[in-house]
Amino acid sequence: MENKCIFCSCVISDGLKFCSRSCKAKWQHKYKPFSKFVKGHKTRVGMKQPPSFYEKFSGAVHPSWKGEDTKYAGVHNWVRKHYAKTGVCESCKVERKTAWSNKDHLYRRNRGDWQEMCYGCHQKYDMAHGLRSNEGQFTTGKKGTRIGKEAILETQVKYNLRQPVLESSQ
Repeated sequence: MENKCIFCSCVISDGLKFCSRSCKAKWQHKYKPFSKFVKGHKTRVGMKQPPSFYEKFSGAVHPSWKGEDTKYAGVHNWVRKHYAKTGVCESCKVERKTAWSNKDHLYRRNRGDWQEMCYGCHQKYDMAHGLRSNEGQFTTGKKGTRIGKEAILETQVKYNLRQPVLESSQ
């Protein structure tokens, strides 16, 4: 039985499909165009997923959701995503480049705990409430890390941001 090349139909040896590499390349180019997708893959590799995919895995449903245990940067990212900035400082009421500032430095996911402030007012607010030194450094912890809640509560009581919690005697 004679074998024939799949592309050019010339006679070839047993067990081969093509007479040459060039015939194989021409056949692949014509009948089997290059695709970056691999047979058997379920996801659309290299392509953006539909919006329904992202909605299904956002917020508290996501397997990596940390809730209130998230750190400084995570809560700031959450606030940036869920609340649009107006570009007007809530302190001086001037239109400037602004940033989100946490009022009590407990970093909760609550819009009432955040204020949009220009950089100057943000730094003055933190210094006035003992959360930053004159050099601009945080006084109660390293920048980018969670500050101890006890130290924050003491600072808030000191500057009358919060009423002291009286322990009930039992």
